Amino acid sequence: TYQPHANWSFANISVKDWLENLKAIIDNLER
Repeated sequence: TYQPHANWSFANISVKDWLENLKAIIDNLER
């Protein structure tokens, strides 16, 4: 069974985590 909403939620979580990690890396580079 294809569940686009479930995949979309998972994608949102992955993107959020990725952005948070990216921000942390940028902060470290700026220091």
